Amino acid sequence: MIEGQKILLIDDDPAIQDIYSAVFRNAGFDFTMAATGSAGFELAKTAKPTLILLDIMLPDLSGMDVLSKLKSDPAVASIPVWMLTNLGNAEIQIKAKGLGAEDFLAKAQNTPKQVVDRINNYFGQV
Repeated sequence: MIEGQKILLIDDDPAIQDIYSAVFRNAGFDFTMAATGSAGFELAKTAKPTLILLDIMLPDLSGMDVLSKLKSDPAVASIPVWMLTNLGNAEIQIKAKGLGAEDFLAKAQNTPKQVVDRINNYFGQV
């Protein structure tokens, strides 16, 4: 585990929140979460995470809208954002990358443990 990493998960699915909360805390990450795009955007500004995992399907703002807001706000624009979703088509990935997402993770294809490993690899290279 790379020390000092603060992860923000923005996802409205309670099962995903529970799973990732347990896995990330067991891995030693400082972890926080929000269930709506608006709450996640505000939390990003106050919590200053080192990485944001952002679902595309949210109950208020879409993940794409949240991503756009994050990347256009100088206070949080430099925080890496990884899209975490069940939607895996290439068009969505291209749009997310175009808006500034650094990575795209399909929930069905990446276990929480694999996500932890990718985060550790990412911060080991930054």
